[in-house]
Amino acid sequence: MRIDIPDDLTRRLEQYALGTGQDITAVVREAIETRLTIAEHSSSNLDGWTEDALRAEIQKGLDDLASGQYTEYDDTTLAKLFEDVKTRGRERLDTLKQRGH
Repeated sequence: MRIDIPDDLTRRLEQYALGTGQDITAVVREAIETRLTIAEHSSSNLDGWTEDALRAEIQKGLDDLASGQYTEYDDTTLAKLFEDVKTRGRERLDTLKQRGH
């Protein structure tokens, strides 16, 4: 297969490849593989969420805001929330790594 790449993009690829220590072929192959992986998973969003389900959850959140059903945070409680989010994120990342993702 032959792919024509414009000169400006070729220069950008060369510069990127130089910075990563890879050759251009490896960079292009990685970019194509990444793009195809994204495309393969685009039928669902956020780990299995369909677009309709995601929109419904967003609307639910907007409805909760409109009806006053939300939590206000101050500096102390917000810091705790951030720590909780980081902890859950790290646990989730560890789980994904164990599954080989």
